[in-house]
Amino acid sequence: MSATPEDLLPPPRRFTRRRLFVYSALGLIALLIITVLLGLLYLRSEKFNRFLVIELEKALEAYGLRAEIGGLEVGRDFRTFTLHDIKLFNLQTDQLIATNDRATVSENVARSEEARN
Repeated sequence: MSATPEDLLPPPRRFTRRRLFVYSALGLIALLIITVLLGLLYLRSEKFNRFLVIELEKALEAYGLRAEIGGLEVGRDFRTFTLHDIKLFNLQTDQLIATNDRATVSENVARSEEARN
């Protein structure tokens, strides 16, 4: 027996460039899928809802109104929002102007107004 144990083992396989490219592409696709899922999770979170409420309140201050919004629900397509328990006050006198139990805000309205201007 002149064969040594090294001769009996198959030679190690080379890690080819094609295989490296495939693994890199699969890793990037997995990273992209995870990022999209985390983004959707954030859009459905209460933190994002609170952010939208604060931005709406800031936007109404530009018109001399103070708003108190009780809650917010995001629609299925993320283009519509339903606001609950809305109270509008005059910013200077703090007088109650209007109350509403429920209102729906749509992004499509903002786009059509921008197109008109």
